[in-house]
Amino acid sequence: SGQVVIVGHGRVGKRIARSLTAAGIPHVIAEQNRELVEDLRKAGQAAVSGDAAYPTVLIQAHIANASMLAIAISADPVAVRAMIETARTLNPTIEIVLRTDSADEARLFRHERVGRVFFADDELARSMSRHVLERYARQETEPEAAGEGATA
Repeated sequence: SGQVVIVGHGRVGKRIARSLTAAGIPHVIAEQNRELVEDLRKAGQAAVSGDAAYPTVLIQAHIANASMLAIAISADPVAVRAMIETARTLNPTIEIVLRTDSADEARLFRHERVGRVFFADDELARSMSRHVLERYARQETEPEAAGEGATA
């Protein structure tokens, strides 16, 4: 029931933060861009500056008391493992979610069971497939519904 630590405030991290804010879920952002961190702080958002692969950054983000670590950047696997190691060392029960843009990395992280892995292509394909199937199902039922009240 602690806060969520979000690594990165780019396209993905910003959307996660927006959703958490709307739901009233406390969170802190770890971001490398110092100017962005200053802007976030001015707007009342908890944020720390630095590379989250370094333990001090996650410590400043209070990872030891967090309920979840959301790695929203597509970082190299060594950096991601460093973040996970720090988080798990300081908070063994923390839940971890991470994104990757690489199918090979997604397979590797899933095999290592580091947490919930979101591979960009899979997620996009799932959403697009769901939309197509929903639209197709609607098209299949619309002619029937339109024909029900018609007389020949």
